[in-house]
Amino acid sequence: MDIFRSIGITPIVFQFMLVNAILGLSIYLTLSTGMFSLANAGFMGIGAYTGVIMTQNYDQPLWLALIAGMLLAGLIAIPIGLPVLRLRDIYLAIATIGFGEVVRIFILNFDKIAEAFVGERVQLTRGALGISGIPVLTQTWHLLLFLVVVSYVIVRLSRSRFGRSMAAIRQDEQAAANLGINVVLTKNIVFILSAMLAASAGVFNAHLVRTIQPGGYGFNQAVDILAYAVLGGTTTFVGPIVGGLALTALPELMRVAEQFRGVVNGLILMLVIVYLPGGLADPALWRRLLRRNRRASDQPVATDLDGPIYAHANERFAPIRGAGRPHQRQHDCAAGQNHRVDRAKRCGQNHADQQHQRPRPPDERHDSVCGGGYQQSAAASHCAARHRAHLPEHSPVRGDDRARKSAHQPAQARHGDRF
Repeated sequence: MDIFRSIGITPIVFQFMLVNAILGLSIYLTLSTGMFSLANAGFMGIGAYTGVIMTQNYDQPLWLALIAGMLLAGLIAIPIGLPVLRLRDIYLAIATIGFGEVVRIFILNFDKIAEAFVGERVQLTRGALGISGIPVLTQTWHLLLFLVVVSYVIVRLSRSRFGRSMAAIRQDEQAAANLGINVVLTKNIVFILSAMLAASAGVFNAHLVRTIQPGGYGFNQAVDILAYAVLGGTTTFVGPIVGGLALTALPELMRVAEQFRGVVNGLILMLVIVYLPGGLADPALWRRLLRRNRRASDQPVATDLDGPIYAHANERFAPIRGAGRPHQRQHDCAAGQNHRVDRAKRCGQNHADQQHQRPRPPDERHDSVCGGGYQQSAAASHCAARHRAHLPEHSPVRGDDRARKSAHQPAQARHGDRF
């Protein structure tokens, strides 16, 4: 733990990293269904204020406040998702950004609205000042346990029939509907689950920072949540977790840049997006790196008279040209230092014999019989044709040669024009 402290990763920073990983999973659900929703910041604010009011005003434990925040966010997501989720792409993003702004303004003016209905002074959200003095109830093991459970549920969900429906909607919504998938129901369920996850992260985060304000759950927070998924990648559920951890730890690691820390963080994020479009946790990227590393380890490190020497002892063989299988290093070329010349001669003779004994194509065999050698010419082709004419009609060699002759007829025609 001292190593992490030396680079700025303190226990409180690690807790914020876990909270942001949960936020990354919340937007991963909507993105994996093809919904470009930016409403997670608004649901995070709903969960944060609900949890704080439960623990501070009504003296409820954290787990009960967590359940209350998630349930309220899920209930609010139902009437929001039914009309909004009929939109797609950038239009859906704009609509959900508007929802986040509505939530922020509603929290900002909630006390005044409540006073108009109740007729007496109400202090729950406390307007723009926010709520302060929140007890620190969130522990590291709470976050770790919750993250593990959520990850397990997402994995099981992705491998179920419902998860396959999500993938089908992401690829082609119209085709999924034609296959009998209830697109509206699936998208609304995913939207509700995403809202509940974002609300849970809001409850945990509120009991870490000790003070919350409506401005902390606006458009900037929505962009940060989207950046977690973009940085880590959305191919697997691991991507948003990695993105949330990395993007939270990056400002702490870049403290040496002082006033240029924001510029460096933005530059790093831009480079990752441009050169790693699949994210840091892209499985294809890591498979490509492992394959390249394996190829590098298979390259010979030196050569001698017996052939290339490989870095690994179990790979000390080299394929011989013209042979059907690898030729292992079993030459009798280890006579000693005083017989280097004889050893080179024997090795050269062995390789020459192997090259001489390699099988030749049928055309070359027939041409050598007729005296044509290895060079193709009109006379050699004529001689090969006369030789094949003496073969029986049902001979497989003659049938193969006839097929080969028809396949190479344009080349032979060109030879005829030349001569």
